[in-house]
Amino acid sequence: MSKNKNTYKFDNMEAFRKLKTNIEFSAVEKPIKVVNITSSCANEGKSTVAFHLAQVYAAKYKKVLVIDCDLRRPKMHRYFQISNQVGLSDLLVFIDKQPDLSTYIQEVTVTDCENAISVLTSGSKVPNPQELLGSSKFKKLLQALSKQYDFIILDCPPISMISDTFYVSNVSDGTIFVISMKDTKKDIALSSIRQLERSRSKILGIVLTKTQNLSSYDYYYTYE
Repeated sequence: MSKNKNTYKFDNMEAFRKLKTNIEFSAVEKPIKVVNITSSCANEGKSTVAFHLAQVYAAKYKKVLVIDCDLRRPKMHRYFQISNQVGLSDLLVFIDKQPDLSTYIQEVTVTDCENAISVLTSGSKVPNPQELLGSSKFKKLLQALSKQYDFIILDCPPISMISDTFYVSNVSDGTIFVISMKDTKKDIALSSIRQLERSRSKILGIVLTKTQNLSSYDYYYTYE
């Protein structure tokens, strides 16, 4: 991480407000509307980052959407305390029939958040998550949703475990990479970053969680 020129440390929600600001400043050529969040391994805090980032975006924008793209180990329905009976996988199966999106997307009111947050959970378990996320259906769905929402956050699977994330990162405007300073080995993190770079993903920044002498809800945001 020594190559990064700047590091910011903030406590709790202030960290996510700063993260949001830096994402917006990264929009040099075109606005950044779709961001995917991933990590090397499980339990590094990527879903927590996705959840709180959605809160700070919803404080500014009326239409914020969170999509749980981790079709194998979904968590967003737990964070938002909603049903996961139907979601992304179900929507992709029936997308050609032009289904009513309100059947799949839930509106959630979060404490201390002025605007409701739209959530598309992972949905039914499927045997082929990679095929669904790499399909033209998913790409077209994301393009359509980006016209309806001000900002979209994609909670993706860990990179070192499966390759689903690379399909998602290639159709998003950028990637936020989450690293647990307590749990993640440096070589694994660097390998994951190189994989993202080889897949031509635009890495917007790195969020470090569980830093020494800080609680697990304090974050660093770094960028080159």
